[in-house]
Amino acid sequence: MKLVPFFVVICYQFDWVGWRSFTCDALLKISSWIGFPVVRVSPWAFTANGHAYLFVISCTALDAFFGSIPLLWRLSKAVAANLLFLTAYFIVLSAVNLARLEGGFLLFAQGIPWWLAHEAMAGVFYFGMLLWISRQRGWFRTASVA
Repeated sequence: MKLVPFFVVICYQFDWVGWRSFTCDALLKISSWIGFPVVRVSPWAFTANGHAYLFVISCTALDAFFGSIPLLWRLSKAVAANLLFLTAYFIVLSAVNLARLEGGFLLFAQGIPWWLAHEAMAGVFYFGMLLWISRQRGWFRTASVA
């Protein structure tokens, strides 16, 4: 657990321009596909309904992914097995994050306050991650009652 902050700091040493742009592009394609009007204004920014949005690292969930690596890495498994697991985890985490972002933007466009549509949704997302990591680590073991 002591390595979690170190991994998050490592994540923030890079701009992740390509991944931010890819995430923005994926979100805009989904938005266009469902009929939500969006206009890209830079590789990692867009406008919708008169509001401007900028994709930062936390929008991609890369910081959460990096921070979870020390919690999910199994010393008892081979490096290749750990990397395969983390790759699958990253793909699923990115897909769920995209759904969270899209849902938040759609809710905001319908008049739901930003703090609820985006910030609260992020809280649910991160709490879900915590629960999933807890289960992976076996932190939910129950005590037997005699």
